[in-house]
Amino acid sequence: MNETNELALGDYIDVLKRRWPWVLLTLVAVLGLVAAFTFTRPKVYSSQATVLVLTDVNGDLFAMPDGVAENLKRNSIAELQYVATQEYRNAASVAAGFRSPVLIEVGLQTENQSPESSGVLRFTANENTAQRAADAANGYAQAYIETRHAQDLAAATTRRDQLDAGVARLEEERQALLVARTTLNLEAADPTIEPLRLQEIIQELADITRELDSLNTDLEAAEGQRSDAQRIIQQLEDPAGGAARTQAPGFVIDTPISPDVNRNLVLGALAGTVLGLIVAVSSDFLARRGEDGIEALAGLPILSAIGKLPKDNDAPGGVRAFTDLTHHEQSGYRVLLNSLALAQIDEPLHSLAFTSDRPDAGKTQTVLNLAQAAAARGSRVIIIDTDSINPSIAERMGLPRAGFGLGDLLDGATSLDAAINETDIPNLDLIDASSEGHYAGDHPQADKLRDLLDRLRGRYDLALLDCAPVLSSADPRVIVSQADAAVVVYQPERDRQNTLLQAIELLRAAHSNLIGLVANRSSESHPLYAYNYGNYGNYGGNGAVPQGNGHRGRSAAVNGNGAAPAPAPAPRQHDADIEFVLDD
Repeated sequence: MNETNELALGDYIDVLKRRWPWVLLTLVAVLGLVAAFTFTRPKVYSSQATVLVLTDVNGDLFAMPDGVAENLKRNSIAELQYVATQEYRNAASVAAGFRSPVLIEVGLQTENQSPESSGVLRFTANENTAQRAADAANGYAQAYIETRHAQDLAAATTRRDQLDAGVARLEEERQALLVARTTLNLEAADPTIEPLRLQEIIQELADITRELDSLNTDLEAAEGQRSDAQRIIQQLEDPAGGAARTQAPGFVIDTPISPDVNRNLVLGALAGTVLGLIVAVSSDFLARRGEDGIEALAGLPILSAIGKLPKDNDAPGGVRAFTDLTHHEQSGYRVLLNSLALAQIDEPLHSLAFTSDRPDAGKTQTVLNLAQAAAARGSRVIIIDTDSINPSIAERMGLPRAGFGLGDLLDGATSLDAAINETDIPNLDLIDASSEGHYAGDHPQADKLRDLLDRLRGRYDLALLDCAPVLSSADPRVIVSQADAAVVVYQPERDRQNTLLQAIELLRAAHSNLIGLVANRSSESHPLYAYNYGNYGNYGGNGAVPQGNGHRGRSAAVNGNGAAPAPAPAPRQHDADIEFVLDD
């Protein structure tokens, strides 16, 4: 179980090694989008002004008798709660001179800090400039302080007026009692007063005295309250002496709160990396599904999966020659040669046409390296460049163009011996592409091409035809149909299945003998690639042996003269492929 998990983890690591450009591209794309979003958004600046509101009943400001302090405390707490409502913000925005009340956030928080039992109002303003944000926060705070100050002053003034009226009323009652006492004293001094009346006067005077004492006490208290109220009024007349005061003004902060560049870029990098990993794994999975499924869709086996070859800018075609490749890099071509040998069941495969669905699939490089692999085994090989539109075999082999080629030969403009070019590679010759005005892909040339291939059978063990892409013109269909067998080269990571299948159907419609596919420049995830590069297994990834479509019969070995072949030497195991010795 652990082994399975380690293999699965190793597979994911291999995917990342192969698909790291996908991860990088996705990361760059996501970062680009995040950067564009971040740097094109309007900047938002914030500023906060804090107002301290006293609600302490024992404080000097609220040390007022007769429940005045409790009244002010209740009013303060209720107002703090009101300030936190949207209704106040809308009203305050008008008073503060700002027309964006929705950008102002007023928070209410009671803090048990010095001074005790105080409420804290935080006016937070968000605006498109730092100065406007500071002005808005301070404007709202100042509007509240001034409004609250006016309310407190009005309340203290009203209370003082009430106390003035109360003192006046008590004074009137005192004066009335003094007059009544004086009247009773004069009456009691009359020598003619009756004793019974005198006793009544004495009792009334005692009552008046008690009332005066009580009234004087009330009057003294009322006058004290009036003095306190007057003191509070004097204190409130000072702008800094109210219950609401600025604790911390709103400052101009040049750093915007939005957009947060660092946060957005970090989140964008994380999102881009995760998305890139998902894209890499998904694309690799879909590619492998496509590679595994193309055999079933096309009804053809994959003869070999050839990896990406190292670039060499100094080499013709930009790719290193077969002899310069490492044994590891040559393995795919040796497996292809062995797979072709296994396909020779009824008759030898003498002429093999290689084509592709589109340009740049690597078929020409495949033909060149396969020819060198066969020649290195002692087989006599000739390459025929049939692509008159884009000939490249001679250039890649470092040979000058002959000036005439296959089309000229078919038209009778030159002889076979003159058309054959010897190369520097032992056992390997070349027939160059047609010169201008001579075409090998015309229908009238088909029989001549077949005759030419039959003539070459006596001279060479293997003739490899490098054909133009099937979807580029009709020529390759005519040429491919004349070869003993045909192989389609494709790139699993670039070719679309529908175009590849379309090319295969066109070749079948031309009665070509398709025997298999070559997955060129394949990723390491391909089953045959893993086999070719050191893991022992079955050919084709599934043990399939390529079969023709019945166009022509084949035998078990390549025989130069068409006679019954001599018994082939026993195959020998050699570095992950079976080496077949071809008869001369």
